[in-house]
Amino acid sequence: MQKSFTRLLLLVLLIFFGLQVSAQLLLKEDFESAKVPLPPSGWSTPYTGNANWRSLDGNSYEGLQCMFLDRSYYGDQADAWLISPKFNLTVGKRYSISFYYKNQVNNRNTLQVTLGNDTTAASQTEVLETTTFNSALYTKMQINYTPKTSGGRHLGIHCITPTTYTYVYVDYVVIEEVSCFEPLNVTVDINSITTSTANASWKASAGSTFEYGVSKDTVPPTEITVTTGNNVTLTNLQASTQYYLFVRSSCGATEKSNWQIKEFATAYDTSVVETLNCGTIIKQNFVANTGLYTNSFCEQEGYSLEFFHKFTPTTSGYYNLNILEVNTGQSVIFAYKEAGERIGPGGWTCIGTSDAGSKYSFGPLVAGKEYYIIEKAVRSVGFPSSFKFSVDCYSQPPANDDCSNATQIVATTYDTACNGTKLTTIGATKQELKGGYKTCGVSFEDDDIWVKFKATGHAQLFRFTDMVYTNPYQSILRPGMYFNIYSKQCDLSSIVDCGWIDIRQGMPKEIYSYLLKKDSTYYIRMFTGDLLSYATFNMCIMDLDVSKGIENTCQQGLPFTINRDFGNYNTQKWVPLTNDKYKLIAQVNANTNNLNEVSSGLFINSGTVRSAGGTYYLDRNFTLQSVGTLTKKIAVRLYITNKELERLIAQPGSGVNSIKDLNITQNNDNCAANFTGAATNFIRQKASGEYGTEYKYIEFYTDHLSSFYLHGGNKPLSANASITAVSADAVKQNVKATVYPNPFTSSFLVTLNEKQPVHVAITVVDMQGNILKAVNRNVDAGPTQINIPASELAKGLYTLKIQKSNGVEYIKVIKQ
Repeated sequence: MQKSFTRLLLLVLLIFFGLQVSAQLLLKEDFESAKVPLPPSGWSTPYTGNANWRSLDGNSYEGLQCMFLDRSYYGDQADAWLISPKFNLTVGKRYSISFYYKNQVNNRNTLQVTLGNDTTAASQTEVLETTTFNSALYTKMQINYTPKTSGGRHLGIHCITPTTYTYVYVDYVVIEEVSCFEPLNVTVDINSITTSTANASWKASAGSTFEYGVSKDTVPPTEITVTTGNNVTLTNLQASTQYYLFVRSSCGATEKSNWQIKEFATAYDTSVVETLNCGTIIKQNFVANTGLYTNSFCEQEGYSLEFFHKFTPTTSGYYNLNILEVNTGQSVIFAYKEAGERIGPGGWTCIGTSDAGSKYSFGPLVAGKEYYIIEKAVRSVGFPSSFKFSVDCYSQPPANDDCSNATQIVATTYDTACNGTKLTTIGATKQELKGGYKTCGVSFEDDDIWVKFKATGHAQLFRFTDMVYTNPYQSILRPGMYFNIYSKQCDLSSIVDCGWIDIRQGMPKEIYSYLLKKDSTYYIRMFTGDLLSYATFNMCIMDLDVSKGIENTCQQGLPFTINRDFGNYNTQKWVPLTNDKYKLIAQVNANTNNLNEVSSGLFINSGTVRSAGGTYYLDRNFTLQSVGTLTKKIAVRLYITNKELERLIAQPGSGVNSIKDLNITQNNDNCAANFTGAATNFIRQKASGEYGTEYKYIEFYTDHLSSFYLHGGNKPLSANASITAVSADAVKQNVKATVYPNPFTSSFLVTLNEKQPVHVAITVVDMQGNILKAVNRNVDAGPTQINIPASELAKGLYTLKIQKSNGVEYIKVIKQ
C-alpha cells in the first residue's frame, strides 16, 4: 500500500505541472530536512500538556521523514500545534491546501486545520476544518480555500483530542494556487459494491463539470467520462479486484483540477465460499499479505487477506463463534451478514476480534437461512500465518443465563444427603456487565450462569455433585469451574469472593466462603474454566458442618493464613478453621492482628467426661496456634456437640446446667488427651448459642493462642499427674490405676485394683494421636500388674489410655 500511494503522489505532481499552467506552489513541507526530533526550519510546535509534534524518521507518506504527535499516550487533553512558515494569499483567488494524516493504531483522534497571522497558537483564529478519525491508513485532507483578505498566513494543524492515547502522523503538506478546485468527499459506497458495479459520489463545485474513470493501478485511466452530476455508477468491473477511481473538476477547455483518487475493491464471487458446519474446527493457513477491503470491521481496520464461509443454522437463535488460535501475533476480525449474490465490503455485522481464546455470540439467526462469515486478519505482515475457529451447534440458553434472572437456591443447615438444584451452562452466552475487570477467570466467562441465595451465616458451604463436562471438540477436557460471588445484582464491581474449583467429573466437591454477611443476598456467577467446555451439575448451599473428631486422636485442621494481605484483608473476618473435609473446628476473628499461618487441632476422648483437680471438663479440647504474635486480643469461637454438653451437664458436681455455664481454661498442652500443663489463662465466655440442631458454640476473647478446655466453675483447671476421665453412666465408680516408674526408660508397670473381673484394653498414644502400642487383658478382682515393654519408643511425652467396662482412665507417661 505504501508503494502504491507514493506512485500515485508522483503522478499527481506530474498532472499538476502539466495542466495547471497558472498554478503557483506556495508551500511544500520539507520534513526531510528536519534534524530528528526537531521540526524543520520555519515550522513551530507550541503546545500545552504532554502531546507535542516532533519529526520522525519513518512511518512517512512519502520520502523518509514525517511529523508525529509524540508523548500522546497519557489519556489527557491534547493541545499541540504544528504551525507552518509564512506564505502569502491574495483575496479572491483559489487555493488548494492538502496534507496526509493517520493514526498509529485504530484509535480516535481529532485535528483542526487553521490559519493565522503568525507562528503563535493565539493567532490561529480561522478554523478551516475539524475532523475526528480512527484510521491507521493515510488519508488525504483536502481544503479548497478562497481568502477574503490578502496578506501573510501560517497554516496550523492542531491536535485537540480529549483523551489522547495514540500517535498521529502528518506528511506531505502542500499549499498551491489553483484555477480549478478539486472535487471533495469522493466516496465509493461500500454497500453498493457488487462483483461488477459500484456507486460513487462527490461534493459538487458550482459551475464545474467532472471527469472520472477507473484504473487498476495508480496510472490515470485512458477512458474518461464527462458528467455534470456528482453521482455515478461504475460498470464493467471484475470480481474481487482492486480499483482506483479518478475524479477531477473541469473549469474550462484546458483548466483541470488535480485528480482526486479513491481506492476500492469489488465483491468476491460467491462460488469461492466454502460451507462451515457447526461443531467443526476450521483452520486457515495463509500468507498475511494485503487484502482488498480496507474499510472498518468491528470498529477496526483489517489490512490482511479476506476469507469467507457460509453457514446455515438449523435452529433459530444466537450462536457462539470460538476463536481458538491465531498465529504470528495477529488479531482476526470476524463478522457476518445474510447471504446474497455478492460478498462486498459493506453490510457486515461484527461478531468479534481476538488474538485467540475468545468466544462471541452472534445473531439472532433464522433457521434455514444462509449467512456469510468473513474472517480477516488485522495485520498485513507478509509472513505465513494461520488461525482456527469454530461455530458451536445451537443449544437453548438456560433461564439463568442472564444475571437478572438468577436461579434462587435456599441455603439450609448441613445435610449429608443434599443433592441440590440441577444447573447447566450448556447454551449459556457471555453477558457484558459493568465492572467486568473485577472477576476471576477473565476471558473464560463465555458460558456464565447465575444463582442467588440468602446467606444463613457468615460462612457458607457450596456442594457440587453429578458433574458432567461437555466439549464437542475435545471430550477429555475437565476444566473445572470459576466461581464468583457478588453482593449486587448484575454489578461485577461488587465482587465479594472468587476462585477456581477443580471439580472432577462425577465426583462431589465442596468449597466454602467466609466473606459473607448473615441474612444478606448474594449473586453467584459460574462458568467453565476453558473456552469450549460446558458443564451440568447439581448444587447445594448449606451451613458448614462441625467436625465430630476422631476418638482418642488429635485431629489436625488445615492451616490458614490470616493477615492484611490475604483473603480481602481477612484480619477482620470470622475465619473458619476446619479439618480437611471443611468441617468446623473453630473460628477466629483476628481483630486486625497479622496472625499469618494459623493451625488448629481437636482432641476427642470416646465420648467421656474428664476431670482435673476435681473439676469436670468437656470431652473436646482445642489447640489453636499462629506464627504471628498478637498485639491486641482476638475473638475465638469453639464448636461442640449437644451430646458432649449433655454428658457434662449430667455429671454430678460439674456445675454446668447449660451452655451459658461454660468457661475456658487455657494452657500450653499441644492437642493433648487430657489437661496436664499449668493453666495460663482463665477466660469467661462473651457469647454462646445454637449452631444448627446438633451443635453449639462458645465465644470469647484471648490475648494469645494455645490450647483451650471448656468446663464449669469460676476458677481454672489444675493439673494432676494422673487424671481420670469418668463416664456419665459410671461416674460413681472408683477406678484408679498407677504407673511405675514414671518417667521410665525401657518399660513400666500398670497396677490395677479391681472390685470384680474386668477386661482391660491399654493403649499408648503419642501427642499426634497415633496408637503406638496396644495390650488387652482379662484381669481378676484384686491387685493386678501388667508390664508394658516400651524400649522402642522415642523419648518424649505419651498418653496411656486404660479402657475398662466401668470407665476410662488417662495417665501421662514420660520416656527418658
